[in-house]
Amino acid sequence: MSKRLNIFENAEKKNRFCELQYKDYCKLQQLYEKFIFSLDKKQWVNIINELSNVIKKCDEIDYHDYNTAIAYSIWHFLDRYHRWQIILSYLAQKNCLNYYKKSGYNILDIGTGPSQVLFALSDYFSELNIIAGREDFVIKSEYVEQSDGFKHFLHLFMEFALVNKV
Repeated sequence: MSKRLNIFENAEKKNRFCELQYKDYCKLQQLYEKFIFSLDKKQWVNIINELSNVIKKCDEIDYHDYNTAIAYSIWHFLDRYHRWQIILSYLAQKNCLNYYKKSGYNILDIGTGPSQVLFALSDYFSELNIIAGREDFVIKSEYVEQSDGFKHFLHLFMEFALVNKV
């Protein structure tokens, strides 16, 4: 078992971690904004019509429609990503989720919509790599989603992200 990395052991590491989290959030926000505004203008009418449904009937909608999934992501993607950053920071502060497994983590995301948790976890472990001066610690992730709309969103967003780095 390798030594745990306590990123909150001193103010310098804690500040560096917070700075990296903020930068990752800003990069994701810029990328997401570019993605959303790259959508076909004709599609926007359908997306706008779905925004109120997503707010009023969030738990009742099945999200098989791509426009509904996009509307959901407009309301929740960045917010939920940031919530996961807060959760991961708390776990790091308590030294619960850290570099103690030499081989990394295998993560299965089941039914979380646009998969903000995987984005947050990926960024979290990249931030730990930077603070620890490592490159060898990686996560392996899989994604299971019943909704066709969210699967389509994630597929298109990931393709967009690979081509349009910020």
